[in-house]
This record gives sequence, C-alpha cells and structure tokens, in this order.
Amino acid sequence: MTSAVMKSRRLGQARPVYPRRIVSLVPSLTETLAQLGCADRLVGITRHCKHPSNVAKEIEQVGGTKTLNLQKIVLLNPDLVLVNREDNRRTDIERLSRVLKVHSTFPRTAEESLHMVAELGELLGVQAEARLYAVRAKHTLFSLWKHVKGRRPLKAVYLIWENPYMTVNKDTYIHDLLSLGGFKNVFAGRPERYTRVTLDEIRGINPEAVFFPSEPFKFTEKHLGAFRAFQECEAVRRDNLFLMPGEPMSWPGARLHEAVEMLKDLSDKCHAEDR
Repeated sequence: MTSAVMKSRRLGQARPVYPRRIVSLVPSLTETLAQLGCADRLVGITRHCKHPSNVAKEIEQVGGTKTLNLQKIVLLNPDLVLVNREDNRRTDIERLSRVLKVHSTFPRTAEESLHMVAELGELLGVQAEARLYAVRAKHTLFSLWKHVKGRRPLKAVYLIWENPYMTVNKDTYIHDLLSLGGFKNVFAGRPERYTRVTLDEIRGINPEAVFFPSEPFKFTEKHLGAFRAFQECEAVRRDNLFLMPGEPMSWPGARLHEAVEMLKDLSDKCHAEDR
C-alpha cells in the first residue's frame, strides 16, 4: 500500500463525535462543565443548578435533583445525561439509563474529583481544558499542604443538618477536604456516611472547631447560640464556631480552589492561639 493511500485513509477516518446536547442533574457538574467551556452544550439542568448564574438562567429546568421530571428530560433529546449517585435517586438513574446515555459520578475525595474532571474531558472532547484544570488543582492542593504543614491537627465537627444534628464520616468529600486542611473529623469512624449526632455527644468529644455551613442546611447566627452555652468546650473558648459557605466543601470540581482558600483561612484563625 502506497504512503499516499495510507495518508488518504487516515484523513478519511471518522472523527470522534462528542455530545452536543447535555442534561446535567447535579449542580456541581453544571458549574464544572461551564468551567471546561461546555456551557453552550447544556440543554437541561435542575432548579438547584444556579451557578454560574449567567449560564443557569438561560437553560431549561427539569425539576430538583431528587424530584426529576423524567419525561421532560427525554423530550429534550440529550446526547448525554450527567448524574451523581448521591445527589440523584437510584431509580431515576436506572430509568434514564434505559433510554438515554448516562454518565454517573461519585467522587468522595479531592483526588477522585480530579479523576472525574479528567473523565469529563475525555467524554466531551475537551481534554486540554481538563488537563489545565488538573494542573491548577494540583498546584492549589499543594499550596494547602504547604500552608498547614507542621500544624497540629485540630479536632473538628462539620455539621450538615439541624434537628436532628447531622455530620459526616470518613467516606465523604467533605471529610477529605477537612483532612487536607489539617482538621481531624471527630466523627470519621461512624458507620453512616451522614450520621446523626447530639449536642451531648459533641460536648463530650470537646471539639476545637465547629463548622456551620450554608449548604445543604442553611445555618445562621442563631444556631451558634446552643453551642456558645458550652463555655468549657474548646471550640467555644477559642471562638472557633464558624458560619461558612457550604458549596466549596461539598461540590467536587469547579469549587476546589475556593475550598482550599477557605480552609487556609480557617486554619489560620483556629491556630491563632497556638502561635
């Protein structure tokens, strides 16, 4: 076979066809797709997908993450549906998988989040953008490691719900970020990923920091009052009760840099007494 024919055949090979119509059923994935330059491919999102706002307001909504309008999703005729095994119901994922191409995600560590973005890059044909994200993310994580290196890990409680109080165990993205930020999750050993705790349990453990995020439950200043009554608690004595944005700690992907900067700031504040 001549080199000209071989070249002709190579030129004639079909190029990969990447998804052009995407439905994202996960707020963090919607935001990550926008960061990868794929916002113009989104044809459907959930009502919780509010970021980036200039993108989300223009796209058809298909219900909540756990209250999806499956018929509406099918009628949008997507090439790809992005889901998360925690955010979305298993039955909805299974039903959609029977009629549409579905890509499922479930990152529980910062490292798995990087792998998730790399997979999206391959799936959508934006490998260069995904590689750039990975380079920046690794640099960001390294900067966090340097920032907290040598500091004593502080016992911490990260609440996600009130009435009943709930927190996270070690099998969660939140736990991994806390660990990277130099905090010791005191409920890491619980068998349930999202576990109920009582004020008495928290008081008995005597944490050195307690975090009150805005997501999934929106904690406010009034929720700190029940903890300030525990004057003997180290977190109260040190004034280490923190209201904070919840999305950076629980949304893998695009929010990693924001999470790292927040953890650096929290570490500095919590260790102020040690310096």
